[in-house]
Amino acid sequence: MRVSLLTMATAKKGAGAPRKKRSDAKGYKLVGLRLTPEQDAALLRAARAEAQKTGRALADKSAIARQAIDAWLKGR
Repeated sequence: MRVSLLTMATAKKGAGAPRKKRSDAKGYKLVGLRLTPEQDAALLRAARAEAQKTGRALADKSAIARQAIDAWLKGR
C-alpha cells in the first residue's frame, strides 16, 4: 500500500483541528439577522446611549435590537 507523504501530512494536519470562523461572519450576526458594519456601529452607539441613561455598564446589544424589532413590528 502506497500513500503519498502529502496525503499523510494533510490527514494529520486536519485531524481534530478546530473549525475556523468564517471570515465574512465577523460577529455581525445578531438576533438571527446579519448586520452590516454600519448597522453594527449604530447599534453599539445606541447601546452606549442606553447604558448612560440607565447608569449601568454597556447595555446588551441583543436586547436593544430585540426592542427595536418589536417596536418596528408593532408599528407595521
